[in-house]
Amino acid sequence: MAAAPSGASRHLPRTSCKGGKVSGGGKKLTRATNGRFKGGYTTRHYGEPARGVHAVQLELAMRGYMQEPQSPSPDNWPPPYGPARAAPLREILQRILESCLTFASPT
Repeated sequence: MAAAPSGASRHLPRTSCKGGKVSGGGKKLTRATNGRFKGGYTTRHYGEPARGVHAVQLELAMRGYMQEPQSPSPDNWPPPYGPARAAPLREILQRILESCLTFASPT
């Protein structure tokens, strides 16, 4: 989502998103568009679509790239980064960023 300081916003192109699901690495992950952080500070403060300045705000749950322990304690928190666990998310993020670059490239 891109937003102007006035709060006006418009959607940037989406990548392979259908019905709240995105896929990467053979996994289906859920997504929320305009969810909890709808029109957040980042997009309002930095986005100026009328001037060609677009802002994207992504919020990622750590369970997409780390194995959350059943019972967090000082011995197991924070959990280590899991490259294999993160691979599907990295694939999705790469497609999103490539789409943003395509959107932002002069034609």
